Amino acid sequence: MAVQSSKARVFALVSGNLTGAKMASIFVNALGSIKQIAINQPAPFIAKVYKDSTVEIWKNWS
Repeated sequence: MAVQSSKARVFALVSGNLTGAKMASIFVNALGSIKQIAINQPAPFIAKVYKDSTVEIWKNWS
């Protein structure tokens, strides 16, 4: 409910047991997709960021 009421754009890494450096690398590689979704998808939403740096909308309220 907090995401919905605040109209947040959330990107969550869905892989576990990764080093901080690996998590950072995944987000850096996904940055182009993250920017596209942030610009084109109305808030609020939650998007999943996968270990291979793919990004997909998981939940939206628009």
